[in-house]
Amino acid sequence: MRKCSAPGVCIDGGGLRLRVQSSGSRAWIMRIAIRGIARDIGLGPLAVLSLAEARAKANDIRPAVNEGRDPVAERRSEGRTVERNRRDLTAMDPSGAPHEGEDRTGRANLH
Repeated sequence: MRKCSAPGVCIDGGGLRLRVQSSGSRAWIMRIAIRGIARDIGLGPLAVLSLAEARAKANDIRPAVNEGRDPVAERRSEGRTVERNRRDLTAMDPSGAPHEGEDRTGRANLH
């Protein structure tokens, strides 16, 4: 796969691909289909992720796809939950009251 240097996509198999940009950057992606809709999942850049590591990540994703779940949507919802929890924790002191100058959402009261 390291010989893949022209812009485009090199296919490893099982949905794993190496995308080469015209800038020369290369990144691993996995092509999946959820309910008939194709989607590419970014796995990481070639400079950081070896072929073996990219294959391992792809193997971790396949069971969810085979069950009809969307790993990208799951990751996004987890991220929103983590961000919401972090915001809730930083906006409140242990007693549950907002910090001075903030309302219950963690936003500063500017007026």
